[in-house]
Amino acid sequence: MAEESFPLLKLPVDVTKHVVQCMPDIERVIFSFCSKRMKPMAVSPGVRPRSFFVTIGENCEVLHEETYRDVNWDLDYYTGEEKVRVGPFMNGRGTPIIWDQPGWSMAERFNHVCDLFPNIETDKLSFYSDTFDLNLLPLFRFSDVSELSLPETMENSSFNVELLNYFKKVDRIEICCIRFGSDTEIDSILTRNLHMLSIQRYFEINFEELLLINSRYVYLSNPDLTGKHINMFLKMWMSGSNPQLRYFRFFLDDLMELEDFDCILTGTNFQTLPDTEESQYVDSDGDIVTIHGGIRIRNKDGIKGIVEFKENYYKIEFIVIDD
Repeated sequence: MAEESFPLLKLPVDVTKHVVQCMPDIERVIFSFCSKRMKPMAVSPGVRPRSFFVTIGENCEVLHEETYRDVNWDLDYYTGEEKVRVGPFMNGRGTPIIWDQPGWSMAERFNHVCDLFPNIETDKLSFYSDTFDLNLLPLFRFSDVSELSLPETMENSSFNVELLNYFKKVDRIEICCIRFGSDTEIDSILTRNLHMLSIQRYFEINFEELLLINSRYVYLSNPDLTGKHINMFLKMWMSGSNPQLRYFRFFLDDLMELEDFDCILTGTNFQTLPDTEESQYVDSDGDIVTIHGGIRIRNKDGIKGIVEFKENYYKIEFIVIDD
């Protein structure tokens, strides 16, 4: 005897919706694409941990992990232009499901998936390829993006600049690509009032540009910065500049001479704290972090900052302490 199928669509609407809401996320996504009538039943409001991915066409991947969403625009996922693929993360069980969704643009499929989880924000948007048609950006629901990432594979400067100018409302930017050709464009990025700015070694900035940074949390890897530059930066903070700064992490050149470190704290009237003394600060994710010891300096208003040397002195953290 053939196995009978469950008559889901023949049930009363409220019963069907209840059954759909009890489905695993992956099954609910698949069900939602069946027809326009199915989508409202599959919408899952609220925020709770999730773990699955959706690949849309050949270039777009939407990752739902824990309570946030990441979107990657990559070179090629080999899915097929009109296809949708849904599955668990690598450590999950189950085989991804792939099907054709003809007649749907990539933006329509992307927005459809985002609509299913209306209370989940897009934590990070990463572009690994410049194949995206920037004229289509307004068609995608990217209004909730918190962080924009430009990895080292992004070598098209004009494309990168246009992306950064389009996403002016993001409050976190991660730049790992090569330096732009225009100093004016660079200055406009550095002076943004961001929550977090991360600049890695391929995107080199000089000391004058370092002083333009106007972000609260800064992560910088730059082989051209010296101990004297760090000393000048700390002294400028002590004089009252960068009042919004809460955390600054420098990754310095591992070939720096030891004598370069001697000058970092010169003229700062610093105080070395014992490891038994604890200080607390709020990190870029909003978590409270406790540190032990460190080197304390103060600015002209009495606000305390802690300098820590880590990893054989080649990582320096400067933390503003809010008492």
